[in-house]
Amino acid sequence: MLIVFPLQMPLKDLLAARGRVPTPRPDHCPARGHQRVTFADWWTKHTRYGPVAIHRAACAACAATHSCWPDVLVGGRVDAAEVIGAALGTAAQGAGHRPIAATLGLPAATVRNWLRRARRLAAGLCSRPFALAATAYRWLRSRLPGRRWRWQSPRPSWPPTR
Repeated sequence: MLIVFPLQMPLKDLLAARGRVPTPRPDHCPARGHQRVTFADWWTKHTRYGPVAIHRAACAACAATHSCWPDVLVGGRVDAAEVIGAALGTAAQGAGHRPIAATLGLPAATVRNWLRRARRLAAGLCSRPFALAATAYRWLRSRLPGRRWRWQSPRPSWPPTR
C-alpha cells in the first residue's frame, strides 16, 4: 500500500538526492490501523529522470510493508505527477494522445495508457462524492424540524368519533 507524503522541495532536488530525503514517519498502519510502524529499508524506483530511493514502512503487528511516496511521483508510473497531470489537462481540453505525446516528447502508447486509466477511474472517483451528497441530503431532510408532514401521510382516526 502507498503512503503519500507532501514533498517540501522541488522535484530536481529529490532527483539530485536520489530520493534519500527526510520522510515523515507514519503514525499508523494504513491497512489495519496498528500504531507500531517503523521504517524498514529503502528500495529503488527507476523513473524516467533517474533512480529514486523510496522509503519502506513496516508494521510490526501485521508484518506488512508500505511504500512512502513523495507526492511528486505516481505509484506504478515512471513519470512525474506534473507531467501526467499536464497530459490529462490537455486531453480534457480536447487534444488526442498523439499530439500530447509529441508535445511532451513521450511515446504515444504511454500517454494513451494514462488517458485510458484516467477514464476508467473517473467514473468511480466522480460517483462517490455524488452518492455521499445524496445520502447526506436525504439524512438531513429527514431531520429538519417542522417538515414531517411532507413525508408522512396523516393517519385517520379509527373508529370515527361523533
